[in-house]
Amino acid sequence: LSSLDWLKSITEHRFLTADHQKNIAVKVPKNSKTSKKRRSKGGDVDGIQPSPQWRGCLYGVVLRLDGVDVANACFHAKRYFSAMYYAEMGMQNMVGSGSFFEQLSGDYAHKLEKSEAPVCDISGFGVPSQNEHQSVLDKALVAKDIIVRCLTELEANDELNGVLSQGAALSLKQNISSLKTLGGLRNEKLAALQDHDIRLEECPAVLQEGFESITSCLEDLGLNHTKQHYLIGVEKMLGADQQDDGSRNFLREKWFEDSLNTASRWDDSLLPRLNESDQFVQSDQMRDAPPLRTNAPSGFYESVNLALLSLEKGDIVGGLSNVTQARRSILADMEALVGSESQLKGMATHLSRLSVIGNLELTARTLEGKSPVNFLLNRWGFRNEAGVERLESLLLESDNYSFDMKDHVTDVDNILARRVFTEFSVQETQLKLLIPKFESDGKDIAEALTSHVFKSSHIYRDLGRTDAANLSLSRLRSLVQVFQQRGMTYPPNLPLVLHLEDAKLMKCQNDLDTAVMRCKIISSHLDSIEDDGTNIELNSLHADSLLLGSLWMAEQNVDAATTILSSFQKAADLSMKVYKKAKALDTLHSSCIQKASIAGFKLGEFAASLYYSVDKRMSSEAWKKRCLAASERKKELDLAIIEDQKLAKRRTKSDKDETLYRGANAVRVVLEREASMDDREMQSMIDSLRQYLRMSVESYCSALKLCPSAIAANVSSHVFQLVSLWFKNCTRAETNDIVNELMRANAMGIPSYRFVPLTYQLFSRIDSTQDEEVNDFQSILRDMVLKICSEHPYHGIVQLVALANGKRIGDGVDGRNRDVYLENVGGSKVDAAMSILDDLRKRKGYIPALVESYTTLSDAFIGLAMLSTKPFEKRQFKGLSLSQFKLNLDTCFSSGRRGSKNTSAANKPVIFTNPPPIRPDTQYGDGITDPIGAERVLSFES
Repeated sequence: LSSLDWLKSITEHRFLTADHQKNIAVKVPKNSKTSKKRRSKGGDVDGIQPSPQWRGCLYGVVLRLDGVDVANACFHAKRYFSAMYYAEMGMQNMVGSGSFFEQLSGDYAHKLEKSEAPVCDISGFGVPSQNEHQSVLDKALVAKDIIVRCLTELEANDELNGVLSQGAALSLKQNISSLKTLGGLRNEKLAALQDHDIRLEECPAVLQEGFESITSCLEDLGLNHTKQHYLIGVEKMLGADQQDDGSRNFLREKWFEDSLNTASRWDDSLLPRLNESDQFVQSDQMRDAPPLRTNAPSGFYESVNLALLSLEKGDIVGGLSNVTQARRSILADMEALVGSESQLKGMATHLSRLSVIGNLELTARTLEGKSPVNFLLNRWGFRNEAGVERLESLLLESDNYSFDMKDHVTDVDNILARRVFTEFSVQETQLKLLIPKFESDGKDIAEALTSHVFKSSHIYRDLGRTDAANLSLSRLRSLVQVFQQRGMTYPPNLPLVLHLEDAKLMKCQNDLDTAVMRCKIISSHLDSIEDDGTNIELNSLHADSLLLGSLWMAEQNVDAATTILSSFQKAADLSMKVYKKAKALDTLHSSCIQKASIAGFKLGEFAASLYYSVDKRMSSEAWKKRCLAASERKKELDLAIIEDQKLAKRRTKSDKDETLYRGANAVRVVLEREASMDDREMQSMIDSLRQYLRMSVESYCSALKLCPSAIAANVSSHVFQLVSLWFKNCTRAETNDIVNELMRANAMGIPSYRFVPLTYQLFSRIDSTQDEEVNDFQSILRDMVLKICSEHPYHGIVQLVALANGKRIGDGVDGRNRDVYLENVGGSKVDAAMSILDDLRKRKGYIPALVESYTTLSDAFIGLAMLSTKPFEKRQFKGLSLSQFKLNLDTCFSSGRRGSKNTSAANKPVIFTNPPPIRPDTQYGDGITDPIGAERVLSFES
């Protein structure tokens, strides 16, 4: 299903693009030599009749798909062998025969660019999509990347090295051929810029397509100052007499876009000054006037710039007029995208610009006095309620920082980044416009402005634009100074929060040492402050600095494991302390719960990694040899002690006896010392194993009991880790007392929906409790299974019923897997499952009736499945009915075959293969209505 969804999205996108063309049936090219040979032999080659040609339209062409598309979809669905198969098949169909690596990397590869696909089957995988502009070489590189990723996931290192060596020739061929055309430029920004530079050496003429691409590359590389110089040079090369309205409009729009982005950076007076041409500028901007105007109407950026200028001067009518012109420019651009309305990615830029225009109109109405300021701030999300979108609240939250650093993505769409820059810059400028106009609401507007800049730094960092995030933090510091001079107060821990934000940016810039050092400095400073535990913000900041520093140190192994572990533990303790204090003061915020949960998960994860390292050491051959040597040394010590005692009894005053005694005593002392060292080392390993295991299980349990259902962290992986630790140590002599004790104390407090994905793993461990003495693993597991089946019956009862039918099904199992099946589903497991079902039948509510319904339906299915097929092997039957063989599948939910049907849908099971989605609130309809996302079985047609 994942593969089909992926292919469906590709098909829809290509079908709705502007260059979509009518399907054309591709004819299979004929081979003249083969056709002559067939005619000479009467249409028969080697006695084999030729297969009839497919006369219809290839479905691969109809769906705009080829083999590489299908391979990409298979890789997306983690079907790696299928992905490699379709990638190779698609490229071999496109090339003709043999390996596409050798075919395309040779000197005759250019022939394949002009010729039709020599092999075309019904799939059409050898036919390039009609609206595709990729060459065969580009497709081959994509196929090579898919194969490389598949082999990497499969850990096939030898095959991977072979493909990489073969693909190197393709990459070289691509780099050489990509310099010939602009359409074949490389995707990497710096490499693409080098390709443009080489092309300009060959053809220095200024083309709009070329300098737009170069401008985009410079923007993506963050070379804005270089971009401005380049655009000035392009304008001079165009010349005043050259009539190229498209190029000049592009230059004007870029100038006004840069003007909008730089206008919001002016913090001293809270507004940028105006130059003689009435444009927003900065004092250090190298150009104060835009390029020459053309006869074309103003574009979006120019209209927005003029609208802000009019609003600053109090010209509301002029501002609204420019807003209208900006809307016209957007609608004109949208006309070129007709047919892609359903593709949100294609329309996102225009929707964002329409949102900017709507905010500008509302700002104009506010300045005109027709709309209150509070309504505008509420519209933008800056509300006046306590603890909502104010800077203090944002400092407490300190944003939803991704503590899972391995999943933190810094490579994002550059178009998205530029769109966000424009939105934030215009909104920041509007807030600065409102401050001098509304002195009575100046505090609220100033609060909204600082909150906006603080949030913008987070978003820029998440987008991977650390330069813009650094600039936002600098502006925030300047704004705070300006507003403090005007009498506003800010939290005393604001400088420390900004220092922690600097540390996050340093980590994103790969300056790990400085980032860790900054966190340690913050933590040391907060340690020196006397605190009675009531300052929630300070403790939360302290926990964040400790947790981030621990994560970064663990990521790069820059400190001892015990030091990192203590830092993790201190962060978890502080986070839990903040949570309990906020809960006691009735000021609990969602961020407190989330941070306490994440700190517990990270402590459990790191302690689990230390546990596995110690366990690996204790399971290694070297450790076994070490233990064997220690055992032999103890035997030697026992013999030495016996010998020493004998010599002590025979000890006389002669020198010979004294020498023997002293020698034996020295050997005994050395062996005692070595045996003592062995005991301490082995006991230290066992103590470390127990300590790390206890810390990991405790942290996981406390975090799972606390974390909300909407937490951003990957909670499922932590649940799997907890259950894995439990199963691994539940019967282990050194550690079974720890895990069983902790699970007995905490398992029932963890929400049951967390364990539902592990239903099969949990239920497979069910067994009799008669053999348990000290170890009560089965009693804990039984309580968990009862809780899962009671709160999530549609996800647990069917597995429990299947396990209870183990003996009945086992009689019909045959073949080589019979013994394995009967061993896994033994009599003790069946008895335990039936005992749990009996307990469920004693529960209140609809659970007992639901258990009976599941049992009835399972019995009917099993009866049909166990029916012998031997009577049907010799002759055929028609018109068979279930009643002929005394099967009751069609009447299991009725009062009899001839009686009236039981039309009541109460307490009926859902379709076995389609259970409802897991609901944390355990609301599944109480057996009266269908659970959300599933349907119940009412009856069967006879």
